[in-house]
Amino acid sequence: QLEEKLSTAQRLVHGHAEALDRRDEEMARFKGEYENKEAEILQLKEAVKLRNQEVAAAAQDLANMTRENQTVNATCQTLRVERDRIRAQLGETMARAARLDGLLESAKLEKADVLNVYR
Repeated sequence: QLEEKLSTAQRLVHGHAEALDRRDEEMARFKGEYENKEAEILQLKEAVKLRNQEVAAAAQDLANMTRENQTVNATCQTLRVERDRIRAQLGETMARAARLDGLLESAKLEKADVLNVYR
């Protein structure tokens, strides 16, 4: 009867040992999966860091382009004002030139009349 109890105990111990071996294998597998997930998390964190740097660089580029656009718009407005001023001056100059052409024609006609009177 002791041998039977010993045999039963040995079977129990053997069963528990096998269960512990399975648990150890499962733990080793879980540990490997955990380490893989940690490595994946580190890679994702690095990818996020790089993406954030790219976004920051793009935001800075956009801010620079906005400032440049504002400068170009201000320059364009200044040039439009200058163009309009020059057009107005040109219009005045053309009107003066037309008046002077008219006066010149009148003077030529008057000169011709005076020459005709003296002949």
